[in-house]
Amino acid sequence: MLTKTAVVLVVTVVAVTIPSSLAARRQVQRVAYSGPRTIAVGATLRAVVSLQPEHVAGVSFAVDGIPVGSDTTPPYAVPLLPGEIDPGVHRLTVQLVERTGSRTLSPPVEVDVVAPRRSKVLVASPSHGLRRALAALRRGGATVRLLPGHFRLAEVRLGSGATLLGSGPSTVIEAPAGTYGSVLTVTGSTVRVADLVVDGGGQGPATSGGGVAVAVETGSRNVLLRNLRIVRARTFGVYETGLLSDVSIQDSSITSDGTGDAGVLAVIDSASDLSVARTTITGFRSFGINFVQQTFGNVSSGLRNVALDNTITDIVDKVDTQGRSQGGIWSGGAQASLIGNRIARTGWDGIETVGSSDGVAIVRNRISATRTGVYVEHQTTHSLIADNAVTDVLTGINVEWTYGGVGSDLNRFVGNTIRRASLVGLFLDVGSDGNVVQRNSFRDVASPAIVLQGASRNVVTNNVVCGTSGPMVVERNGLWDANSPAVPSENVVRPNRVMSTCTR
Repeated sequence: MLTKTAVVLVVTVVAVTIPSSLAARRQVQRVAYSGPRTIAVGATLRAVVSLQPEHVAGVSFAVDGIPVGSDTTPPYAVPLLPGEIDPGVHRLTVQLVERTGSRTLSPPVEVDVVAPRRSKVLVASPSHGLRRALAALRRGGATVRLLPGHFRLAEVRLGSGATLLGSGPSTVIEAPAGTYGSVLTVTGSTVRVADLVVDGGGQGPATSGGGVAVAVETGSRNVLLRNLRIVRARTFGVYETGLLSDVSIQDSSITSDGTGDAGVLAVIDSASDLSVARTTITGFRSFGINFVQQTFGNVSSGLRNVALDNTITDIVDKVDTQGRSQGGIWSGGAQASLIGNRIARTGWDGIETVGSSDGVAIVRNRISATRTGVYVEHQTTHSLIADNAVTDVLTGINVEWTYGGVGSDLNRFVGNTIRRASLVGLFLDVGSDGNVVQRNSFRDVASPAIVLQGASRNVVTNNVVCGTSGPMVVERNGLWDANSPAVPSENVVRPNRVMSTCTR
């Protein structure tokens, strides 16, 4: 709970344009807080954005620099949960983050937060009122606050309209030692869970697909998980599957002891508008975040998923998985936005696109200490990979070869910085055609910095490499999956600069 009488509320919106100094000046007018000016518990904070929705990845609200919620779809709004802001006069500001990664802050607005006249919150402790509270959550339409204490629970279900609040890190829901499906299960719409710890119990038996800290089941929509600490996740921290929309994990931490599979696993073939924002994920075997989509050519579902400003580390499996896992963020589906994430120490790659990744923005991420910084798997098209900083890797950016009639092409690689890549800076493999490779910087990387292997009709211009005396760009033949030669042709490779020493 915040106790200051003067608080700043920040709203963050995420959108895709090419940044320029003129655009940056105009962005001040693109987003604003729209009300209300008098706020009671349960009120909805709203922002107005002048950009079209296809340019916006999300909106985040914060109090005195501390986030209180995000939204990724218009109308951009988040609920004010009980106890989140103390009564009194507060100042609100709004920040716009476009899909290019540029951000703009609006002027502050004063609002008055008022205390409710009467509380409709059910309060429970481990020894008092718990049975009634759990029944109310299952029915839905109720708000429950758990007092400090350890609650030995699993299979807690939250129906439509349910809100489950803890009292901060002293409220712990701990899974039993035996088999369980999930600790918390969301089964409806407009569900909120905030301000508590979910302890998955670590290694132990689990039913098929079980051992999940928080499960979001098919049919759920408008679900907000905020300020959660998920610890000792047995399989998945958060598992989402089925027909879902507008499900968001925000301002949380999700950890495992190295045996859990993934921090967030979302099966998105029939889900859209899923997001993870400002969340720390560490200690899993397979993935930090995985928006799973495997059906090539499917650009009508699994849309607009967002990973914003997360920190993901130590995703490592002791078994060599040959690139089938050990990734920081894997993303399938069209129009995804992967922006501002920090990823380190993953066994295979930092960010990987899978499935039908059309129109994806991978922008301003910082990736280090992995085999490949950004792995562009087939089928990835019309996507922007820009302004990422990749360090201490084997390969900076790798575009997978075309096989089975499916490949990746027509992408833009702009303004990325690759440092200390021991194999290659940027690798375009067979069939990676029609790409723009522009204004990238390579420092202390193996020579050549850029390889076009059986890739054609690419524009490679205004790139800089330093710390090497070898060639910057090499074109060479590859093989199609039928073993016929893939000969690069019609590539435009000029002008680019090679410097033997780095000036800074």
